Amino acid sequence: MIQYCRFFFFLHLKLIYSPEKASGVDDIFKRTPEIEKHLKYTDFSVPRKRGIGGAHNSEEFFKNDVKVIKQTSTDVPGVSVLEYQIPELDAKGLPTGNYKKTIFKKSIYDPSIISDDEYIRRGLEAANDAIKNNNGSMPREWVGKDSSGKAWRGFFKDGKIDTIFPD
Repeated sequence: MIQYCRFFFFLHLKLIYSPEKASGVDDIFKRTPEIEKHLKYTDFSVPRKRGIGGAHNSEEFFKNDVKVIKQTSTDVPGVSVLEYQIPELDAKGLPTGNYKKTIFKKSIYDPSIISDDEYIRRGLEAANDAIKNNNGSMPREWVGKDSSGKAWRGFFKDGKIDTIFPD
């Protein structure tokens, strides 16, 4: 039974991690519609108690009527880290005009400076670096470097990269 389970586990990994040559490099993680959607648009499946889900693209993020407490530039042009509050909602789900006391933190990027494509490409380069430097194993939270040497952090769940942002 154990051998049977191992076989299907490794078969599952082979289906998830199907390396393919791209620019002479074996890339395990590839661009997916899910990661594109998460990075660019608001992810309403994320509970409000965790802040704004997805929407790392600043144009989309600011559609959420957030109150910015602090914005700090990073060493990646166009990328900044925000501390923000979200609107308080009444029992009907309508804004009260106040903001929740909780301060959330999020990395966002300005698509007029770093495009969606470049942000995703660099983040996936870092994810591929992380798994290669962990002997093919990917922890839930990982750190890797893109081709320019910049460290990125991300989260891995169910065989997929959930999110990526410069560290």
